[in-house]
Amino acid sequence: MDTMPTASILPYIYRWDRHSRKDQACVVTARGKMNSIRVEFADGYIMVTSGNAIRRRKPCDGTADKPITWRDARP
Repeated sequence: MDTMPTASILPYIYRWDRHSRKDQACVVTARGKMNSIRVEFADGYIMVTSGNAIRRRKPCDGTADKPITWRDARP
């Protein structure tokens, strides 16, 4: 990708604690065999990981355009 999509179209959250990316928004750019996927994060970082590592983002109260992190979710 030449330019990274905005956070409003990052439909997944990376759930595993790999490469310090836990709970960061991402987009799936490719799917392979054996449940492997290529994901790209808002800062342009790209990795190939398991499809089990991501979950759909939940829509929230008007802040869906903001990347969600664990620190943002804490009370």
